[in-house]
Amino acid sequence: MTVLTTTGGTELLANAKDSEDSEEVARFLPALTSPAQARRFVRQSCPPSTAPEVLDTAVLLTSELVTNAVVHARSAVTVAVAISAATVQVAVTDDGEGVPVLDPATDVAERGRGLGLVRELSASWGVASLATGKTVWFTLQLPGRD
Repeated sequence: MTVLTTTGGTELLANAKDSEDSEEVARFLPALTSPAQARRFVRQSCPPSTAPEVLDTAVLLTSELVTNAVVHARSAVTVAVAISAATVQVAVTDDGEGVPVLDPATDVAERGRGLGLVRELSASWGVASLATGKTVWFTLQLPGRD
């Protein structure tokens, strides 16, 4: 595994499995700039052949989860992007207590839509409690690769 530190304190941990499967991991500071950095990281982690709608959805959902982690957990955030022949999976881990709750958003609510988007746009998603913190993950199916 290779560790690269970029400007802004982002640590990239790259671990290519083979030509089809790969996983990249980055750690972001608990800062308001982290969602934008995470979006760029996801875009760069997906191969150029990734369908645009899958890439855009992965970027959107990652942004929602990283924003939740920065705002609610107030901790550093780790983003892992795993690519297989059939899926893109993103996992966002923070050190905050508790787990996110999927609340129904009202028509006038300005917040609270992130997990609903994750539920509606992903093939699967979930939350794993850790000894310290939690991981929220989602999987997107690549078109034509069931």
